[in-house]
Amino acid sequence: MVKIKEEELVALQKLLTTPKEMPALAMLNSLLESRSIYTKNMTPGQGYSSNIQRARLMKQYVTSHLTLAPAQRMLLKAGAVHVFRGYNPLGAGSREIGNYLAEYAEGHGQKSLHVLVLASKGKQAQFAGIGRASAITEIEKVDTKSSMAGVLPFFAAAKEHKDWSLFDVRPLLGSAKSLANGDSSVQGMIQGYDFVLVIPEGNATSDL
Repeated sequence: MVKIKEEELVALQKLLTTPKEMPALAMLNSLLESRSIYTKNMTPGQGYSSNIQRARLMKQYVTSHLTLAPAQRMLLKAGAVHVFRGYNPLGAGSREIGNYLAEYAEGHGQKSLHVLVLASKGKQAQFAGIGRASAITEIEKVDTKSSMAGVLPFFAAAKEHKDWSLFDVRPLLGSAKSLANGDSSVQGMIQGYDFVLVIPEGNATSDL
């Protein structure tokens, strides 16, 4: 995706013109868009722009699916920040697919349910580069400086339990600001998810 020259991919684009070649053209367009996203991600100072472009592409894919099946129930598995409802911890003005689906559901008289699943410790499968297998690493420790610092009260509440702990955050929504006591990360967490599931120790998943 990134090793081949962009002009070669663009030249191939121009050759795909017949109706039967449209599926191939759609895949090539996605490849070029993904190339642009990863190139920005690897360029210093372009991380924010890469995230915005990636979120937009996710929304376009989901919109295409919902256009074909508007009444279909959907289960979407995505990273913690992507599932976030509202502005998320990635940066100012960052609204991911989770927020888009929440707004879409409301606009169509439907509902969305946002569940955050986190492990207190253990192993995780971490992105190791394009075309490479995921690397098994220790789960990143969350502290007060982390973008996900808002989960710390949930970790503290679940600490004494050996089993999984499921928190229903919905009753807290109306009092999110006062409960957070000035901590914007905690307030965002209450507003961003409906349920928070804390697993005492996680195991790395296998690549699909």
